[in-house]
Amino acid sequence: MHNLANSYTSLGKVKEAAELQEKVLEIKCRIWGEEHPDTLLTMHNLANLYRSLGKVKEAAEMEEKVVEFKCRILGEEHPDTLWTMNKHSIL
Repeated sequence: MHNLANSYTSLGKVKEAAELQEKVLEIKCRIWGEEHPDTLLTMHNLANLYRSLGKVKEAAEMEEKVVEFKCRILGEEHPDTLWTMNKHSIL
């Protein structure tokens, strides 16, 4: 489902991609939890899709959640945390 969502994104089918990523996120949260690295990647991807769909509030909330988890799990100075913060201008 993740790969299909990425294919939809490449084809410009952002709405369909977001719907699939939402399902992927639900499954990953149930199986691995919200703080698992793969779950965080899906959250990050979904936030980007939300932004593309004009769902700015939802995108910002999800991005903040990803940064919060990464700060707590990896630390504020970890390269992944800093990349996420910089990528979304949360610094």
